[in-house]
Amino acid sequence: MTYMDYGLMDELKEAGFPQEGSGFVYPRSPNVADGYWYQPTLSELIEACGEGFHYLNRNIQSAGRAWFAGGERVTFDGSTPEEAVARLWLALNKKPEL
Repeated sequence: MTYMDYGLMDELKEAGFPQEGSGFVYPRSPNVADGYWYQPTLSELIEACGEGFHYLNRNIQSAGRAWFAGGERVTFDGSTPEEAVARLWLALNKKPEL
C-alpha cells in the first residue's frame, strides 16, 4: 500500500467514508479526539465508489500526478491510485451546498 496524505484521510472521514476495514490505521496525537487516521485500501475505495467508478488509468509519461480515476463525465488525478480514487469518491459523495 502506498502512503496517503493525512489531509486527504481527514477529507474522507469528514465526508463519511467508513473508518474501519482492511486498510491502515495511523495514530494521531493523544490530544486529538478521534485518535487515528484511517487509510482505506485501493479495493475499499473502488468498492465504495460503486457504479460511479468507471476506470483507473496510469499515464506513464506524466510526472507527479500520473494516476487518473474516472466516472461518468468526471476524472480525478493523483500521485497514487489510492489518491485518485479517493478524490473520485469524494466527488461522488459530495453533499449539496445549502
